[in-house]
Amino acid sequence: MPKTRVGVIYGGPSSEHDVSLASGLAICRNLDKSKYEILRVIIDRKGRWQIGRQSGLEEAAAIKLLKTKIDVALLGLHGSFGEDGLLQGLLDSAKIKYTGSGAKASHLAFDKELAQKQYEHHGLPVPAWEILTSPNQEVSMSLPIVVKPTTEGSSVGVGIVKSRNELQAAIQQAFSHGERIMVQEYIDGIEVSCGVLERPKLTALTPTELRPVKDDFFSYEAKYDIGGTEELTPPILPKEIIRSIQELAIRAHEVLGCRGYSRTDMFV
Repeated sequence: MPKTRVGVIYGGPSSEHDVSLASGLAICRNLDKSKYEILRVIIDRKGRWQIGRQSGLEEAAAIKLLKTKIDVALLGLHGSFGEDGLLQGLLDSAKIKYTGSGAKASHLAFDKELAQKQYEHHGLPVPAWEILTSPNQEVSMSLPIVVKPTTEGSSVGVGIVKSRNELQAAIQQAFSHGERIMVQEYIDGIEVSCGVLERPKLTALTPTELRPVKDDFFSYEAKYDIGGTEELTPPILPKEIIRSIQELAIRAHEVLGCRGYSRTDMFV
């Protein structure tokens, strides 16, 4: 039986380029080479593609070549272009199969404003929030608050504001990553993350409790520095709370229209 040709796409032009490189390498190491023929597809910070030994490819040429080289794309990209629906749309147009959610669901999930609206519309519990479109715009919410870009991942540009003298710096930091930022009510609780897989029935995995060690929240450094966070699976929580976390993760997957797999972070 011939092996399935898998193109592992990673790197990308986003602020999470380095994280994606680590993800892509881990995927390539762990795929079963007796079943899959692996083709490494690396996108550099300027958006140029390397497919196998062919480098410096522009997007259109890369997609055309990829169509002849693989049976399915395994997406290991993080952040913009990889998680926001753009790449998914390109692959759809070329009729290249790929892992994970489609273009629309990816776009909804990546944009925090759109995701919050979708959650609220379907009755999922979310913190109070507002959108700022200018650094000079007044924040109407009471402190403490969380300030974040609407379209970044890995906690890039996120700040917790507990006093007024911290507010402007946090706003400026968030605006350095985009033209719209989100201000959210600060929830003083236990942070957990829960994955969902389609097997084909939607199945929530055991949640993980996240206990940052190097920061007071699950920041970029806490996520990726060695020893930055203690992770407890399962969390030290009552069984009924764990069930509620899993139910909410499945519901979030459904209302965004995700496919294959997803992960939802929440506070309890």
